[in-house]
Amino acid sequence: MSTVAAFFDLDGTLTTGHLYSNIVRERMRHPVGAVRALAYLLSHFAMVVPYRLGLLDTTRFFTSWMVDLAPLFKGMRPLQAEPEFRAVARSLVDDAREDVLELLRKHRSEGHMVVLVSGTFSPILEEVARLLDVEHVVGTSLEERDGRYTGRLAEPMCFADEKARRVRSFVEGSVPGIDMRASYAYSDRHNDLPFLELVGYPVATYPDEGLLAHARARGWRIVGGTCA
Repeated sequence: MSTVAAFFDLDGTLTTGHLYSNIVRERMRHPVGAVRALAYLLSHFAMVVPYRLGLLDTTRFFTSWMVDLAPLFKGMRPLQAEPEFRAVARSLVDDAREDVLELLRKHRSEGHMVVLVSGTFSPILEEVARLLDVEHVVGTSLEERDGRYTGRLAEPMCFADEKARRVRSFVEGSVPGIDMRASYAYSDRHNDLPFLELVGYPVATYPDEGLLAHARARGWRIVGGTCA
């Protein structure tokens, strides 16, 4: 017997909070972490103007904000980072969109398999899932060596085409099998089109302009207003 799934993106879709700002805020509480966090902010805000002018590739711009967060935890043991991850997860949940959260609850009440899918670091995404009573996540793992984070990702970031690939891998390993034609996916960004197009019922959720135009052209359901 097949299963219906509902896949939810996190940043901008399920929550209005931003992972990078919440992580930076937590890292700024520690002397060493504060130096790294400040350097991260300066280098990445310097990318905003070139991006707005169309001089920087969209994928590179967005992935850099996540990929370059990993060095902020370099040398830390998972247990050391755990309190910060929990605090970040709590902040994200506190900023959840109530209407989208209600959709998640509705899927759960109908017996659908709910899955959080995000470029977010897996330990944070797993904590968000725990707070929302969601069992499954597809996130981005931090690399560990000798019991400490190396400051690198253990795998490509769960973003754009890679997000779609990772969801397909998750579906292939699910028991019982997921019926993707009967399943749902929610996201706010046009970068997630490969992910949204995996299911029979894609939902543009507080979409950016690119996704909004695509959703209207394809007759997809649209939830909420547009995001920046």
